[in-house]
Amino acid sequence: MKRILILTILLLTTSVFASDIIKEEVKNAPTKVTSKDGFHSNLSISSNFIFANSKDVIGQQDGTNITIGFASKGGFTYLKGANEVLFNMNISEQFTRTPELERFIKSSDLAKFDTSYLYHVSSVWGPFAKLALDTSLLPGYSETKDKVNYKLPDGLIKNTKSMKLVSSLQPMIIKETVGLFYRPIDKKAIYFQVNAGAGTIQTIADGGYIVKNDDATPEIDLMELKSYNELGSSIYMDLHGTIKTMSVIDYKATLELMTPFLNDDPQKRAAGELTNIDFNLTLSSKITSWLSLNYELKIIKKPQLLDKYQIQNTLMISLNYILLGK
Repeated sequence: MKRILILTILLLTTSVFASDIIKEEVKNAPTKVTSKDGFHSNLSISSNFIFANSKDVIGQQDGTNITIGFASKGGFTYLKGANEVLFNMNISEQFTRTPELERFIKSSDLAKFDTSYLYHVSSVWGPFAKLALDTSLLPGYSETKDKVNYKLPDGLIKNTKSMKLVSSLQPMIIKETVGLFYRPIDKKAIYFQVNAGAGTIQTIADGGYIVKNDDATPEIDLMELKSYNELGSSIYMDLHGTIKTMSVIDYKATLELMTPFLNDDPQKRAAGELTNIDFNLTLSSKITSWLSLNYELKIIKKPQLLDKYQIQNTLMISLNYILLGK
């Protein structure tokens, strides 16, 4: 519960900080980013490459580090009277080669899609329905320099330096939510929306593994992932926009909480202990129209899948190309 409060405060602090910086810009901005009926689309692709070579450097291993990656983000909005349809996608892949392994391994793999229907009872609120899918596109492996022993849940021992943990599109998380949305501000400089309602989660994970090593045994222990279903209350907050200072800075922070009052948890834990947390923060500073410095923070907790916070930080320089939109 303490971490949930911290993430909520972080989101609200970001909102206050952003609103202070862009107060005048918001004042003079159009009422809506996409105010005209019809389709409004955007699509961009980006790539990044990092090369580093070390020799006889104190505290570093001799050899070459290479990281390559690409990403694609996009979506569309369809407006017709009081009706609004949204679609968003975010695909990101990154691979790294180090002197230790001397082969490329997957270091980041993300595929997220969501679509929403909103009916505007007024300009700021109304009912909504949302469908979202989160997964990974490529198989995942536990990689080591030399062969090691992996112990499967059934006691079988595998001796390998590349142990497959999950297949493509695994795990796959499907979320449906219905309820009410509240969007008090919708401008290019700052956009804020809250969704609240009932939601379901279907997680397809059977056949996958995670490393859950026991120091008391010489082998690397694997724990099998299990599929599960949940139904409960859901709240989602989305803050994003563009700040124009010395450079153009795009920012986006989202927080999603889902407490499953109906679940199939084999441990019979309380609903509060099973709360799903998904926090994302993205900052992008445009150096030129085609070059940007990007930072991403992801904090995820899905107790029925893995009862630990999954935290990932990424800082990179990216080459960008806008295919649709501005």
